[in-house]
Amino acid sequence: MKSLVIKIETKDNTHQKLRRTDEDIIVGDNSKIKKDLGWDVTIPIENTLKDMYNSWINIYTKEDNI
Repeated sequence: MKSLVIKIETKDNTHQKLRRTDEDIIVGDNSKIKKDLGWDVTIPIENTLKDMYNSWINIYTKEDNI
């Protein structure tokens, strides 16, 4: 199987892209789940983002072929 390399670029939010209800910055804290369940990160965020991106591309590709 051939591997596809995709570069994901992020851009800062601008006021034109935000709705009144959108948060400009969202910060998560996993300390409680780490403490209570002993959970720890095992998959890098880059892998998760690539998987999510590819999943959505597959969904939209299938919809285009319907």
